[in-house]
Amino acid sequence: SLWVEPRNQWGKGAVSLMEIPTTGETLDNIVCFWQPEKAVKAGDELDFRYRLYWSAQPPVSTPLARVLATRTGMGGFPEGWAPGEHYPDKWARRFAIDFVGGDLKAAAPRGIEPVITLSSGEAKQIEILYVEPFDGYRILFDWYPTSDSTDPVEMRLFLRCQGEAISETWLYQYFPPAPDKRNYVDDRIMK
Repeated sequence: SLWVEPRNQWGKGAVSLMEIPTTGETLDNIVCFWQPEKAVKAGDELDFRYRLYWSAQPPVSTPLARVLATRTGMGGFPEGWAPGEHYPDKWARRFAIDFVGGDLKAAAPRGIEPVITLSSGEAKQIEILYVEPFDGYRILFDWYPTSDSTDPVEMRLFLRCQGEAISETWLYQYFPPAPDKRNYVDDRIMK
């Protein structure tokens, strides 16, 4: 990850985030840039000084919990389901997002609430689990499509305690398969 620290006054403007289309999700394709509020004209002189930090963690601390990992797999399975049993009637995709740090331990007795926002579809089977090996919380939910659309689904998730955000916001773009591909494949029977 890269952290950019401005070293002088850049003026009014915004950081714009751009996703460049690629053939696979493992290719680096997210870029950002500074966009001044006033349009830049030919001949304008601009002075942007900055420091770059390359590391897995930002060079600043925050009181908010942060996302440690994201996992995804088959969803829609009832509690207690075992591999080899019948598959669910409705296709779904499961997401597991791990949060660590911040004030999660203090918030737990008061109640941690996952706040999920989706651009389409529904989140069901929402669970929050404490995971001792990484001393954090895993949020699980199943995404169910509500249409045949294959448009990207914008997902957002943060943790809240008594009305206050206690984590950073997880952002994810999911590309649902075509409706004819929304089925479960028994991997014990490879054809």
